[in-house]
Amino acid sequence: MTNIELKALRRLFFLYVADAVTYIGKCSKRAWQYRESGSRKIPDDVINIMNKLKEERTELLYYYRLITYSVIIKLAIWFIQG
Repeated sequence: MTNIELKALRRLFFLYVADAVTYIGKCSKRAWQYRESGSRKIPDDVINIMNKLKEERTELLYYYRLITYSVIIKLAIWFIQG
């Protein structure tokens, strides 16, 4: 994972640096900022957590789409049958 990906994922999850430090990085805010700037290596555990969060988000979006499509189809059938 690159520093740019780390920052993009943090923003995608609507996390402030303070949140990322508390729940993911277990480091100082400055250390996290160094990782996002590319000055420090991103630890493997942080990479694993961020990738897991990304996978969970993808799964949730997939199920949300399925539910949404199902509701749309049911509404369309109901509307057509009148």
